[in-house]
Amino acid sequence: MQNDELQSKIPFVSAKPHRLRRFFKIFFILVVLVGIAVGGYMLSYVQAQEIIRKKDRQIAGLNSQVASLKSSLKKAEASNTEEPDSTPSATLPSAEDKEAIQAAISTKNYAALEEYLAGTVRLIFAASEGLGDRTPAQVVGDLAYLNAATSPWNFSLTESELSDYATGEYASYFPTSAVVGKSANGYVISFTFDEAGLVSGIFIAANADLL
Repeated sequence: MQNDELQSKIPFVSAKPHRLRRFFKIFFILVVLVGIAVGGYMLSYVQAQEIIRKKDRQIAGLNSQVASLKSSLKKAEASNTEEPDSTPSATLPSAEDKEAIQAAISTKNYAALEEYLAGTVRLIFAASEGLGDRTPAQVVGDLAYLNAATSPWNFSLTESELSDYATGEYASYFPTSAVVGKSANGYVISFTFDEAGLVSGIFIAANADLL
């Protein structure tokens, strides 16, 4: 009788270690999974922080480049103020040469201007600020820009008009020594001269309103 009772209790007793092992196994698996999850999160967090730091460095670098470019642009703008080649010692052409220059423009016979041009002529168009230093032959071709100007040309502008040009945005191209003309449809041309009385600068505006 006692043996039967003892045998009936053995399975119950022997089952406890098995349940404990199963419990610890499940617990261990959970701990491992949690560890993996935490590790993955930490790794992602570290990677994200590194990406943020990298982006911050890139933004700082770009901001530095922008600041440098702005500074360079300001310096370039300050040093790029175009000035005609005429100087305070500019010599006006003779009355005969002056009439020939005016006639070449009025008749669109630009080739006739070549003998009155200096070796290098600064040619400037209002708004576009081109073309810069040109040879006499290039100037003759460039003056085709005036083909749209209509006659008659007026080279006896009023003091009021000349004063407006000399105090406007392009004032430096209208010194008192300049020869200035205006076409019937509003084109304006200004010739400036070097110390030899040759044309060293030409400024052209397609519309007087630009001045």
